[in-house]
Amino acid sequence: MIDPFAIILKPKDLFHGLYESFYFRGNSLSGKLSFWLKHNLLLFKNAPTVRLEGTFVLFDRLGHQCTTLHSEQTLERELFFKEIEGRSWSDFHMKMDNGCYFHLSSTELEGSLSEKVDNRLQKIQWQFHLNRSQRSYFHLSPHWLYSSPIFPKKRLLTSEIDLQFQGSITLDGRSLTDPSEVFVGMNGHNWGREHAAIYAYGNCNQFHESPRSPFSKTYFDGYSAKIRLPGGKFLSPFLSGASLMVDGQWHHFNQLTRTTRHQIHRLDSKQWSATFHNATHTLKVDIEGSDALWVELPYDHPDRKRSLICNTKFAKGRVALLKRSGAWIREFTSDLFELETLTEPSCELVPPS
Repeated sequence: MIDPFAIILKPKDLFHGLYESFYFRGNSLSGKLSFWLKHNLLLFKNAPTVRLEGTFVLFDRLGHQCTTLHSEQTLERELFFKEIEGRSWSDFHMKMDNGCYFHLSSTELEGSLSEKVDNRLQKIQWQFHLNRSQRSYFHLSPHWLYSSPIFPKKRLLTSEIDLQFQGSITLDGRSLTDPSEVFVGMNGHNWGREHAAIYAYGNCNQFHESPRSPFSKTYFDGYSAKIRLPGGKFLSPFLSGASLMVDGQWHHFNQLTRTTRHQIHRLDSKQWSATFHNATHTLKVDIEGSDALWVELPYDHPDRKRSLICNTKFAKGRVALLKRSGAWIREFTSDLFELETLTEPSCELVPPS
């Protein structure tokens, strides 16, 4: 089985190129703030350099505004692979030429990013201690799909389905968190030769009907996506998978043989609604973020195309678990769903640096 904390990018990926994202999502227990911390690696097809990116997005729910700071650094390919030899995402650090840095370990997250926004230099710093649940989730089933050299072109997993972050966030020298502030979230990991052409992805571990003690016993994670078929002119039907953990017991709807059979009722930039089936159960998912706080980010592909995604940490949603007979089992609701969508295929070309 693949190590969920392994750095996937390898020298062999030069021919096709590869992107890799290792990110954290945290919602404050007070409900006021959320953060999205992204560590990205990008090797363009046949490029001599690897691009390292750091992005911190702060969602201020009360102020109804997002602050996004980003920095990147290119390294010669051979130097990059020498730097990461023997390391994983649980032991990763990078200092950029402009002074920005990030540090990851199994117990700590620390970093600083600065960027000019509207002709004003903004700086964000973070320092968190991590309390890990040590529970991972693998979206693809069977697991050999993570090691297949051909299919799929995009792979994803959740390294930690439940994390607690305790620490501080400082914006332009002003502390945004109380000393006792706790954030609850997850740690995602995805990579591939290209991003999906159209997709919705959602997760949640904070439900009204499931108290935390200290970690949640209920967790949802799932997606629906269309990918480019060989040749690139046509898209696949929707490929979907999801799982729901209830009281610590998993109900999986992510088998490869059923990936095209699930029903997609709606997928647009701010909503995803679908029904999933396995041999014994049905899972109804409805996530909607029309009134939520959203951010748009560019996602670059290894072939130098670019997509524009939308993401919120404050979507409203419900997931309902039923028996195949239709008998109701449990329903869970939350206004702390993460929802990410891409509804327009990539088209813009990224110029070579």
